[in-house]
Amino acid sequence: MGVRPQARQHHLRMTGIRPLGARTNTFGMAECARAGVVRSFTSADGAAMNVTTTLGESRFNRFHGGLAALCGLTILFDGYDLTIYGAALPSMVEEFGISPAQAGAIGSWALVGMMLGAIIGGALSDTVGRKPTIIGSVLLYSIFTGAVFWADTPTQVAVLRFCAGLGIGGVMPNAVGLVADYAPTRNRHALVSLMFSGYMVGGVLASLVAIVAIPTFGWRSIYLVGALPLLLVVPVLVRYLPESPTYLLRVGRDADLSAAVRRANPAAQIEPGTTLRADVRRPERASLRQLFADGYAGRSLLLWVAFFMVLLMIYGLLTWLPQLMIKSGFALASSLSFLLTLFVAATVVTCIGGYLADRLGSRRVLIVAYLLAAALITLLGHLGGAPLIVV
Repeated sequence: MGVRPQARQHHLRMTGIRPLGARTNTFGMAECARAGVVRSFTSADGAAMNVTTTLGESRFNRFHGGLAALCGLTILFDGYDLTIYGAALPSMVEEFGISPAQAGAIGSWALVGMMLGAIIGGALSDTVGRKPTIIGSVLLYSIFTGAVFWADTPTQVAVLRFCAGLGIGGVMPNAVGLVADYAPTRNRHALVSLMFSGYMVGGVLASLVAIVAIPTFGWRSIYLVGALPLLLVVPVLVRYLPESPTYLLRVGRDADLSAAVRRANPAAQIEPGTTLRADVRRPERASLRQLFADGYAGRSLLLWVAFFMVLLMIYGLLTWLPQLMIKSGFALASSLSFLLTLFVAATVVTCIGGYLADRLGSRRVLIVAYLLAAALITLLGHLGGAPLIVV
């Protein structure tokens, strides 16, 4: 006895399964997540492929390296953008005559923008995909960073820094997420760390540009350099940056998803009619109280304190290190060289940390890193000789 067409269509709607290449769209990824089912495209012959597993089992190749390089390029200018404020601050204080409190407030507006940008960017990536969100964020921070070149007052700088922060915040989580989506399981920590080292390289670039440009062209010139992604990065992202596999699956872009999977894992066999599916399970509802139940109270508090302190240290050094060195009697170029040294070391350690995390586990690496950082920051406050400070 054959299956009636009405019954078959009802079954397809209820299970979220449809033939590869069919134009009708059933459950999206979000609906599947709420329903606790697996999103899949199926065919009459029943062949199936789990995209999540296939990507995780892939071996590192040119596609992964290119993806990490592209996302690292966007993160590079993120790092550049956040670092140039500290590099320009001594000159800004001299020109505008602002107090330390005012200088700190201007710098904080960029961080507020980053916080909001991360929230908005995460929501946008679910709606339009990671690729358009990343490109839009790069456009945003490039335009408003370059616009600081024409700022005449501290208030204008603060407003433009806030708008640039929106773009910076939108890039970071989506770039990290996109690399993690495609990365082989065995190399995931290392690949994400390699990509994120672009942030440190951006700090190195900002320090070098500041050392060369500020004495000759003034502090505004380094902000104008921050607009270069409009010409150098955005066209490359439009041409080569792939879309998130989960987003492609959710919106039914079958051909694009198949092509991306083949590039990430050339050994994958995707024949016409193959089912493409991804593990998307219904998240359990949780409350803030659960973070402190069942023995997690101490761990939650320690993580909060650790992340708060490390971010306080990072952004505090980015903003104030050159100014503090000038107050200690160093010239502007020497003060900026301390910032350069900080980022060179951070670039090396970030790559090493990712490699070790894949082999020893994140917990051990984080504990050792935090203890070492605490000891060195303490020594930094008690050493007076320039060679020792550099070390």
